[in-house]
Amino acid sequence: TVNPTTIPFGNVTVNTTSSQQFTVQNTGNQSLTGSITTPAGYSVVLLNREGEPEIVEMQTNEEQRNSLSITVPAGQTKTYTLVFAPTAVIAYNGNVIIATNAINSPIVNISVTGSGYMAALSTPSVVVSGSEGNNVLSWGSVPNAVQYQIYTSADPYTGFTLLGTTSNLTYTDTRILPQAFYYVVAVSN
Repeated sequence: TVNPTTIPFGNVTVNTTSSQQFTVQNTGNQSLTGSITTPAGYSVVLLNREGEPEIVEMQTNEEQRNSLSITVPAGQTKTYTLVFAPTAVIAYNGNVIIATNAINSPIVNISVTGSGYMAALSTPSVVVSGSEGNNVLSWGSVPNAVQYQIYTSADPYTGFTLLGTTSNLTYTDTRILPQAFYYVVAVSN
């Protein structure tokens, strides 16, 4: 018996992980052997009696499916942790396939769903200072940002256009203007 047979992960931030557990129960009188295969974006770990992950060797094939050999003694239950680790902003839907020597149901599927998403980045607070007739903009680093887009306008409320893009934490506006307003947008992959 496998429980549950559906595991929804929902939205998970790209390059982080989320875990949920499932059990494989052997109600028979012989050892249950086989494998657990996960779709891309997922991996599986066996927990020991203390609830800690056991060190096991996992096989990965060209399709990025992970496979773990299992053995559940007669009359026992083992707990596994399914780890979802999205690497892109896409849906990761599929089936964890449990193939065993069980006579009544040798193949059991656990339906898994999850999506990778990119967390919204915070807006950096910009400091503008003058240097040799130029406006020098500076701001603090934003976690997960790979670059910053600098927008400018002559009006503080409308008409902002992209002035430039940088991966630095400063930007120098060399235009000679009677006045300028700025904001900076942090950008991730």
